Amino acid sequence: MGLYREAEKQLKSSLKNEDIVRTNLQLAKVFIKLDQPNTAIEILNAALQKYPYEINYTLGLARVYDMLNDSAKAVDFYKRVLSVESSNLEAVASIASYHFYTDQPEIALRFYKRLVQLGVHSAEIWNNLALCCFYDAQYDLFYTCFEKALEYADDSNIADIWYNMSQVNGICEMEI
Repeated sequence: MGLYREAEKQLKSSLKNEDIVRTNLQLAKVFIKLDQPNTAIEILNAALQKYPYEINYTLGLARVYDMLNDSAKAVDFYKRVLSVESSNLEAVASIASYHFYTDQPEIALRFYKRLVQLGVHSAEIWNNLALCCFYDAQYDLFYTCFEKALEYADDSNIADIWYNMSQVNGICEMEI
């Protein structure tokens, strides 16, 4: 409905009565919708001071920094999440992606393998594993990862996998 200021007022009133995790998170979302990410960061940091092991606040901060394109700070918060909950899929995937796009495929590979160990089997994960293996010069593994990606693929992602396979094939042919 777009009544963000009314929502802000009601959520702040609710927090005066009882400090609840969900209410703080909703209030931070309201400020994100109002395009005030710094206020959302302040709210989440204040809540994190009260409840230092509440991973939802840490995840919220990481997401806000991701939205602000401050990947280094976001990764720091994702790492904090992993120090409390080592099986958090969002944190593992975000860190893996960060390392891949900062030209560290060997580190990204470890995190993507961790996702597979945690039971995440999707075309996207196997596609990313294949690319990490290729760029980490593990040539014996990347084709089997692409095969696994094709096995899990559907109409929404099969084109991306074939595109990546053709790019890798083109790079291999250029080196010969």
